[in-house]
Amino acid sequence: MKTTDFENWLHLHRSAFPAIDAWLAKFPSDADKQTRGLSASTLTAGDVLRAWQTILSDVEAADAIEATRRLARGDEELPRSFDDYPRAVRRIARSIAGERAKAARSTRLIDGLDTYRCPLCRDTGGVTVWHPKSVAAMHRGTFGERGAKATALVRCSCDAGSKLQWCSAVFDADGWVVCSGVSDLASIERLEKFVEQKGRPLAMAGW
Repeated sequence: MKTTDFENWLHLHRSAFPAIDAWLAKFPSDADKQTRGLSASTLTAGDVLRAWQTILSDVEAADAIEATRRLARGDEELPRSFDDYPRAVRRIARSIAGERAKAARSTRLIDGLDTYRCPLCRDTGGVTVWHPKSVAAMHRGTFGERGAKATALVRCSCDAGSKLQWCSAVFDADGWVVCSGVSDLASIERLEKFVEQKGRPLAMAGW
């Protein structure tokens, strides 16, 4: 999970478990650590979240979101403490990925094509798209600058997308551009054509 994906997941996770904010508030911020002259060994809220991101770095954003949904609904047992949440999410997310891989191996082929119910999200419920800031950067001509390339996860409009209710943004071909990777040439060309034809969308639902 990349930084943007982690931030999206964290926002949704904190929405599902608001008490996390009060727990994080017990730690000083990175800025407080400097201004108050705290020791180098003092743990900050930023340190905690960076550790969470490292723990979740090898899972897909859609799987992490689904893991949070299952925890929030009570489908999975809640961890005993907040600092155990990322490990629980990772465990559930990896299980979800394993379920998907198993289903993929058993997918029947018709004329050499996978028989997914939804070819867009491949039944995962999530669609990776160019982040609004990348669309804006392409529009301004600053797409080549550092930090301009980023992706976001939006909910697919198919039945599988209903699993990602934490994600308020729903995929719409008129407002979002599918991205297979920030370095994928086909995805970049797709974004260029989108901006040439429509310019920057005036509104992106959920952002």
